[in-house]
Amino acid sequence: MKNTLRTLLAAALLATAGAHAADPTPREVTVAKIEEFLGAAGLQSCRVEKLNPKVSSWHGTIVSVWVEMAPDCTKSNPDNPDVGHFHQFNNKADRDAMISRYRSSLPRGINLHAGIWPVGDFGAIALLGPNMNKYKDLIQAEFSKRLAAEKQKASGK
Repeated sequence: MKNTLRTLLAAALLATAGAHAADPTPREVTVAKIEEFLGAAGLQSCRVEKLNPKVSSWHGTIVSVWVEMAPDCTKSNPDNPDVGHFHQFNNKADRDAMISRYRSSLPRGINLHAGIWPVGDFGAIALLGPNMNKYKDLIQAEFSKRLAAEKQKASGK
């Protein structure tokens, strides 16, 4: 389970950016790449905001994107939306510090509807909302598909 959570939305921050965890410098993730990945996972981007990293207030942030998501935006609940926060950092230390602060700041009851996971060396994804686990599964399936295709391509098959 821990490995599944660690790879959550990894493709949105790694595969879609063309970066590998071993890369020494992060390549900036774009809103278009995040939306394309979510679409392939069966989710629509109902509303997207690229946040100013200085405003998101996480030290070392390169990119922060807020995405309201649903399988069908016309049927989503605007009073209780499912939201993903994508953060990309300069380095692993800044990313890990952010994840620790984020987890410790969540009230206990919110943890049932929110989670945050590291992605590669530079990223983090937070999912919040009533369908967090279902969407995590959709996203994980798409990531697994892309990872298998990337491994096949690398092996020359």
